[in-house]
Amino acid sequence: MQDAQLARWKRLQGVDIHAELEKILGSEARFRVIGTGVKKTLLFQLPAKSISSGTTVQAGISCVKWDPRQCYSPSQIVIITPESAVSKTFRTFLDRTAEFRPKMRQLGELVERGVQMVYLIAMLLLYTELEFMNIIRIKADNVYIFRSPISCPNIVYSVVEYTEDEFRRGDISAVCRLIKQKLKEYTAPAKIIIYSGSIVTTQEVSSALDCHVYYRDVGDAAVKDEIRKAWESADKRVVVATNTFGLGIDRPDIRVVVYIGPIY
Repeated sequence: MQDAQLARWKRLQGVDIHAELEKILGSEARFRVIGTGVKKTLLFQLPAKSISSGTTVQAGISCVKWDPRQCYSPSQIVIITPESAVSKTFRTFLDRTAEFRPKMRQLGELVERGVQMVYLIAMLLLYTELEFMNIIRIKADNVYIFRSPISCPNIVYSVVEYTEDEFRRGDISAVCRLIKQKLKEYTAPAKIIIYSGSIVTTQEVSSALDCHVYYRDVGDAAVKDEIRKAWESADKRVVVATNTFGLGIDRPDIRVVVYIGPIY
């Protein structure tokens, strides 16, 4: 492989790069310092274009520009900023790739042996069903799908808008106003959970509302258990927490769940 690269580089030394650039972009083409977004990537075609031997093929390569507001099927190329690449939203996207839970892909072997399988996929989006079937190696014609309504008439979803202040905040005061309103609307023993992905924000909201706060480093297991029991006993009916508190708490007296920032 190294010998082949050396031979290629040697052939490139005898190429008139300026002439080849003109063949691609026209007689007015010139090498210059250019900024972002003006098709510098065209320069990558020069080595392949300037050597007659060999063939360069670019086909069937899926590429997407990362947008956390959209859902994507796994792609070979994802264009993303460094800040977004380390976000939890992007890690969730990576979890959907073929490398995620490889053992699950082996379930197809059981199907091929005639084993009847029942998949509970309440969180699977409709447009990803075919992708799921391909991963598990099952044919859509052999699948019976049972659906039930996912809407709950006793649950209401809403988005509360607020105006940012001079410090680009305003979320804390907006949450405080909302919680005070809901505490009047739902009397004891009704309870409220406020979730945030930021420990700093949970501390700020807890201080503003004088309520319980719960996150990973709030204390040892005994302290955390004490906080949970105090909240469950309606001693201060509000708790603000990270997802360490748990996202699937099953209590009939929870009346309001608030998320500050992205929902995890």
